Amino acid sequence: IGASEVLGMFLNFAALHFLGSVDNVAFHLAKDGYLGDHVERTAKAATVAKLPLERDGMWKSFDTIGFVVVYLACLVAWCILTVMQMNGDFSCQTFEANFGTEAFGNLQPELFGGLYSQVGNRKDRINRRTAYLQDVYRVAQTGMFAYCAKDEVWGLIISASSGENPCDYQLYSANAKDEYDVTAVTEWYYRDFNDSGAEMIASDFS
Repeated sequence: IGASEVLGMFLNFAALHFLGSVDNVAFHLAKDGYLGDHVERTAKAATVAKLPLERDGMWKSFDTIGFVVVYLACLVAWCILTVMQMNGDFSCQTFEANFGTEAFGNLQPELFGGLYSQVGNRKDRINRRTAYLQDVYRVAQTGMFAYCAKDEVWGLIISASSGENPCDYQLYSANAKDEYDVTAVTEWYYRDFNDSGAEMIASDFS
């Protein structure tokens, strides 16, 4: 089972449930004699068949021990993966931003283009999501991509001048409430410095 969205995952499970139901229907048809006498006898024999249970020696508790071992192994693996996810180990580590050649507002393409890398670990996350800092450090102007929870968008901020307020962005994405990977966002807009309310698509940004 593989799906990138919750709806797709539920549809996959619905398909499995349907296939399981078809199997059960076929068994009941066979047991009721609709598929022939020989198949009917075999199906009825399967309903009363029992597997022998080992009651003596070390095998008596083997099933319980096996269940506990498998359960603990799954629990430990789940905890490890959860911690790795919370620390951003599965998030994009580095990406390259290209702003084209046209300047807009406070954005100068030659200053903010280039590589951005994940900032620190879990304690350095902003609004429970990974932030990305420009690899080239400047005292006054350093680009940072972070998530603004108030507006539910990813944004590019000038970290030194904004005090690292993720909502003081110069460039912002479409609504990304459910998107934890900044590289998966495809629609970006320049901030409207005139407050006209018009969305200015950042078609030259990639």
